[in-house]
Amino acid sequence: RAAFPRFYFVSDPNLLEILSQGSNPVAIQPHLQSVFDSIENVTFARNDKTKIDIISSNDGQSIPLNKPVKAEGNIEDWLNALLR
Repeated sequence: RAAFPRFYFVSDPNLLEILSQGSNPVAIQPHLQSVFDSIENVTFARNDKTKIDIISSNDGQSIPLNKPVKAEGNIEDWLNALLR
């Protein structure tokens, strides 16, 4: 939780599931709203399922990222990259 402070606001069962699915970024989609208030889901590149290129909000707005986020390695690292 110290590596990614937003994890302090996630329940223990959800956090455990998020961390256990860290190698499968698509599987954490249902938990994004517990980590980020305004992100409902992310869209992965068609040719690379580890590259996030669009962020979508609860109200249907989508934001294409100028620089796609590579969702690999430590989950807290690439979640931090989504914040930038």
